[in-house]
Amino acid sequence: SAQTIEVNRAQLEYADGGWNLTADFDFDLPSNLEDAVNKGIALYFLVEFELIRPRWYWFDEVSVKATRTIRLSYNVLTQQYRASIDGSLHRNFTKLDDLLALLRRPGRWIVAAELVETSRLFARCIARIEPDTIDGGRIHIHAPPKKPRGKSPEADAGAQQDWRRRAY
Repeated sequence: SAQTIEVNRAQLEYADGGWNLTADFDFDLPSNLEDAVNKGIALYFLVEFELIRPRWYWFDEVSVKATRTIRLSYNVLTQQYRASIDGSLHRNFTKLDDLLALLRRPGRWIVAAELVETSRLFARCIARIEPDTIDGGRIHIHAPPKKPRGKSPEADAGAQQDWRRRAY
């Protein structure tokens, strides 16, 4: 069964010279994934964000597309959990619950430097967990279906239920 990650809140605001995304997620790590992490298998927490400008005459324009990857792992020798954000920022934790708190509320991140002013923009935010390679095969815990491109987000609302839409 797929692990669903609920987006509680996603907020886009201009600060510090760019458009920042702040999001809160609600999920519990299944026991089989917790056991895998404790045995040294890395998991990847992905947050995907898109900012879409609807166009009546053609397909919607994806103005901004950003992905943040947080790798969570456990070092058996040091007995510490480690979060690596986009491969550059690293943080260690003694408890898995503290690491999961970071995943549930990863903090704000700049998704765009500037945006072209328009009358309506729609934002999409989704999160998923991917385990590292296990027995030579990649296992996806939550892989949302690809969104078919349509003339407006409202027309495709039923096609992609995992995305959260907000007008800005």
